[in-house]
Amino acid sequence: MIRDSRLTLRIGVGIAALLVLGTASVAHAQYQSPPPGYYAPPPGYGYPPPPPPPRVYRSGLTVGVGLGFGGTSANNCGDSCGAGFAYELHIGGMLNPQLALLFQISGVMHSIPNSSVDTYNTMYLAAVQFFPTNALWLKGGIGLAHYTETDVFTGDQGDDTGKAIMVAAGYEVYQTGPFAIDLQLHLGESFYSVAKDHGTLAFLVGFNWY
Repeated sequence: MIRDSRLTLRIGVGIAALLVLGTASVAHAQYQSPPPGYYAPPPGYGYPPPPPPPRVYRSGLTVGVGLGFGGTSANNCGDSCGAGFAYELHIGGMLNPQLALLFQISGVMHSIPNSSVDTYNTMYLAAVQFFPTNALWLKGGIGLAHYTETDVFTGDQGDDTGKAIMVAAGYEVYQTGPFAIDLQLHLGESFYSVAKDHGTLAFLVGFNWY
């Protein structure tokens, strides 16, 4: 009877040992480190593209200046017309991010060859500027024109005042925050009472703040 009890005890101890070893093996299998690449993203997964560069947001007061080259023309104008320095200055407000109402001064200064006389054809305009895209703009204006012939030694030799119309287009080639640089093309026509009617053409580089 004692022998049977000992045999039974040994069998029980052996079974218990097997169970403990089996449990340890299962636990080790459960907590072992994952194979290489286990945490890798699934095929086809990619990071999102970088955000686009910030757009210029136009609001409130806007000012700008443009400098470049241009020319004037008129019937039988002779040396009083020709190429010269072109300029533009505007100030106004953005009615919305795409539309601005402006006051603009623009014109062309031309030096008469072989003389000390310069001619100025300047336009004073109320203008509307529209941005059909974030960089392209169109502009139109109407107002007054002033023609002056000035001798660098003796001063004004004559002037005249009339009406003016202008159309322009531009493209912003650089934008950062509220600042932009653009390339501009201006066409204008001045109607005078005494002086000959003048047409103007100008290509400018503009510097603008919104």
